[in-house]
Amino acid sequence: MKATRVRTALLAVCTLSTGFGAAEQRVSHNDYARAEALLSHNLGDKVKNENPEARWFGTQDKFWYRRDGGLGLEYVVVSATTGLKRVAFDHQRLADAIGSSIETEISAGALQVTEINSADGALTAKVKAAGTSFSCNLSRYDCVKEASDPPQFAVLPSPDGTWLAFTRENNIWLKHTETNEERQLTTDGGPYFSYGGFPDQDRLDAMRSGQEYPSPPANSYWSPDGRWLVVERLDEREVEDYPFLESCPANGSIRPQVISVRIPLLGDKGQRRTETFIFDVETGEQRALQPPHGFSLDFFGSGNSPIAWSSDAHHPYPIGATEGAKTIRLFDVDMGSGAVRTIIEETEKTSVILGHNLRSGPCVRFLGDSNELIWFSERDGWGHLYLYDLDSGRVKNRITTGDWTVCEIIRVDAEDRRIFFTAGGREPGSDPYYRKLYRASLDGGTITLLTPEEADHHIGGSSGNPSGRLGSQAVTPSLSPSGDFFVESYSTPNSEPRFVLRSSEDGRIISHLETADATALYATGWRAPVRFSVTSADGVTDLRGAIYFPPDFDAGGSYPVIDAIYGGQVSIVAPRTFRQAYTSGYQRASLAELGFVVISLDGRGTPCRSKAFREVGFGSFADPQLDDHVAAIKQLAQRYPALDTNRVGVYGHSNGGYLAARALLKNPDFFNVGVASAGPQNFHGLPGTGTPWMGIPRYADGSSERPDGAAIPQNYQILDNTKFAAGLKGQLLLICGDMDNTAFPALTLQLADALIKVNKDFDLLYLPNQTHMYFVQQPYVMRRIWDYFVKHLLGATPPDNYEIKPYG
Repeated sequence: MKATRVRTALLAVCTLSTGFGAAEQRVSHNDYARAEALLSHNLGDKVKNENPEARWFGTQDKFWYRRDGGLGLEYVVVSATTGLKRVAFDHQRLADAIGSSIETEISAGALQVTEINSADGALTAKVKAAGTSFSCNLSRYDCVKEASDPPQFAVLPSPDGTWLAFTRENNIWLKHTETNEERQLTTDGGPYFSYGGFPDQDRLDAMRSGQEYPSPPANSYWSPDGRWLVVERLDEREVEDYPFLESCPANGSIRPQVISVRIPLLGDKGQRRTETFIFDVETGEQRALQPPHGFSLDFFGSGNSPIAWSSDAHHPYPIGATEGAKTIRLFDVDMGSGAVRTIIEETEKTSVILGHNLRSGPCVRFLGDSNELIWFSERDGWGHLYLYDLDSGRVKNRITTGDWTVCEIIRVDAEDRRIFFTAGGREPGSDPYYRKLYRASLDGGTITLLTPEEADHHIGGSSGNPSGRLGSQAVTPSLSPSGDFFVESYSTPNSEPRFVLRSSEDGRIISHLETADATALYATGWRAPVRFSVTSADGVTDLRGAIYFPPDFDAGGSYPVIDAIYGGQVSIVAPRTFRQAYTSGYQRASLAELGFVVISLDGRGTPCRSKAFREVGFGSFADPQLDDHVAAIKQLAQRYPALDTNRVGVYGHSNGGYLAARALLKNPDFFNVGVASAGPQNFHGLPGTGTPWMGIPRYADGSSERPDGAAIPQNYQILDNTKFAAGLKGQLLLICGDMDNTAFPALTLQLADALIKVNKDFDLLYLPNQTHMYFVQQPYVMRRIWDYFVKHLLGATPPDNYEIKPYG
């Protein structure tokens, strides 16, 4: 093994050529086998006790968690007040008890405990073993087999379990759980005009398989008291069909099939339209909500986070936005009258966001008993929290301030008037992407840092709202019921997670519970990346990223560089935690194993920083981000002279596939080799979901509606990669899946057409029967990416037809 690794390193440091007379260099089957061992799906189980999750016992400051023991899963109970921990039960004794009851031998490590409860000093547990569920008394070690009810995937039960809401033939119905009485609430639903319906775009896979799976009503929600049912009606009647060509039909037909789903493209006259209805279950009365003109109502926020309700369950508080999210409002809806009142309004020239990341739910919390609201805003240039009065809509207090950004609200204790939240970049010199936990008063005052370690701190959150929640994710809370303690894990890309119990008063560590064991991970040959800081192309802004080095990296050698890129305002890509460092669809460690230096960078225009940092990505976001990547690689080459800036590659998927192609087209003298996977190579050929960071389309006639089929919005033309096809000099591989309903294959083929028209050489990998997820599901694609960089950037010959084992 050691000799082979040295051989790979020597191969990497040689200046190779594939020209006439050059000695042929090869990358071996064994080299690829080592790289395969570092693929994420092969590393997922290599770290023990990476992130144990604490679960509190009701109102007690006591919790239990699951750990990886020497013989399998183990369960531990901890007293938060003392920090003392003990094994929850005798694992072998419980396994024997369960085994005896079903006459099957059960190993202690095979027990899967889903729930442990504590009452009157006695523990009970829900346990799964041998495919059966048991309810066990952990004092007497007796277990009773539980009856399993079949899951009801197609219904939405009311909070008290009295009613089941479901859809039938595009209408909404109710069924009484005791009498089985069915009641039809609507009668005017029809094709593409459905109550609780899903967008037709989401039905592509079902249409291919010929099997529709029943689902609960979409975008529907019960009031806490079960009296009101809120349902969204989706209208796609005017939306045009979008065809997908299934060349290799899943049903085995030799005749290709055209599958059409209704997808509204940017600028289409026919767009999806929604309308929200309130149903009074007691009276059967139906009422349509009428938001102000130009606003859509979102009762769920990003990630289907539940809406907040007033304590009397009579007023929900949805969020509404105008096109492009230029204005966002918080509304108060009177369920009795249907009246909609504006409480808070935010407006920006670009777009308004309600959290540090567009993929996270709104960073907003409702305090029912005090009739207050905590609201996230970037109004001063940074993401901060403000306390509002719900009746007047006025700011009562500013909770946080400074040149740093709040990330998540973890918990609000309304009675004690305090809030727990994570934030990045508050302390001078700290990494702005490392989340740390803080405590603050709702009424102002000193902010207390509770997790000082320079690392990313993973802390589960709960809303702490007595009568509802807004923008809260369904996660296990880290804070104890009393709020006096919390559990968390923290790590960096090159330091294993530590799981600790702390005081929420001063952050003092009460007990070191677990330290992750990465012995098996390192045994695979995996090497942790190095997190770095560079200056952006503007010469001022601090940027962060991570760099992966090849095995036996020689500072005096010469190594090609690969940029694993994503970009855009949606996500960051550089790992900030230990787990992110070794589990990633980008598979950076595998490419480093083959002799490349691999980097990931979060340039300007990406989220989780200041408003100004993010807004660099508004409109023509691509080129400033690529400028930052070029600047970063040049600075890293000064820091590590072994990096060869004459051999630079780039690859990415989805938005990263767009930027990878653009890097080759617009920076051809810097980027030599690129792999562009599932890239939306022009954004005007997509639905208008990107308008919050690209802007509302504006056509030559000044309208936002496309005048003809060929028109491109003036403000989107700069984003069109086909316009720069003539700039290609290096080697470019385009990849797309023919069933990709996220970044349509037509967009990749339109770039291919543009390259053909200007007589440019390029490569195309067209994947039959593949959706947008092929990048993390298809080992064949990963092997072809390896081959492409080995051949064109390393200047070597890859092994013939190496086969990566199926993922899973």
